[in-house]
Amino acid sequence: MIYTQGQIYNYLSQNPLNLEVFVGDAENLNGGDYIFFDITNEDMIHYDNRGAYQTYIQITIATKNYDNRNLLVNYVKKFLNVTVNYEKAIDFEYFIARCECGILMKPEQMSV
Repeated sequence: MIYTQGQIYNYLSQNPLNLEVFVGDAENLNGGDYIFFDITNEDMIHYDNRGAYQTYIQITIATKNYDNRNLLVNYVKKFLNVTVNYEKAIDFEYFIARCECGILMKPEQMSV
């Protein structure tokens, strides 16, 4: 399936815990739970004299509650086929999941 950045963002924004989704970075999280959505890189898929790009994305989930992290990871898995790496950030007391995958991403239509 081919996605737009907006489709992914909208899906993540409708998460079961109603957490805010940050694209790239956030200035102040105030100790709350969060979801980050970021594009990490692109690879060329060559064909004929042209090509297309596979876009690699990372969705980072960080919660203070273990069960909430699992709920959100399962929510992401319903939409995207992701590889998940789990960790515990002891310094910040967060349960973290980094969900990564490569997708075909089409450009957004700009309205003027």
